[in-house]
Amino acid sequence: MEDRKIQWHPGFVAAMNLEFKENQRDL
Repeated sequence: MEDRKIQWHPGFVAAMNLEFKENQRDL
């Protein structure tokens, strides 16, 4: 097992995407 590879949870990824989109709106 490689500790370097991080398994992203779908829910976490979705939250990150939503945050990114909101940040883009502010810009």
